[in-house]
Amino acid sequence: MTKHIDLLGVAFIAYGALELLGVGLVGLIGVGLGGGFGYLGVSMGDPELAVVGGLYGGIFIVAAAFELVFAIPKVLVGTALRRRTPWARIGGLVLGCMALMNIPLGTLLGVFAIVVLVDKDVAAEFTAPETP
Repeated sequence: MTKHIDLLGVAFIAYGALELLGVGLVGLIGVGLGGGFGYLGVSMGDPELAVVGGLYGGIFIVAAAFELVFAIPKVLVGTALRRRTPWARIGGLVLGCMALMNIPLGTLLGVFAIVVLVDKDVAAEFTAPETP
């Protein structure tokens, strides 16, 4: 099961990296649209268009920040799974269950995370060693 844990860690890191790429794209689109509409509104003397530009930019930035909140833990848990950090198993189960809603890649990752991390041998591998 050691290979499965490592593969799951890499999968979490890759999935988090894809989400971080999405964060960057949403942020760039939001700044581009908001800045573009705002510039047009100011240059044409239309204050409503400038406000719309600001709203677009703000909404896209909030959406990017919201996605960032979900992307960073996936990368952190993936790294911790590969290092066999004791808390990573529970974090992987939680993020795996949350990923089930994202069809199709999240569903695959979630099912694989649950199948791997519920195994007794895997649970024993994540227990902290007792100090004598």
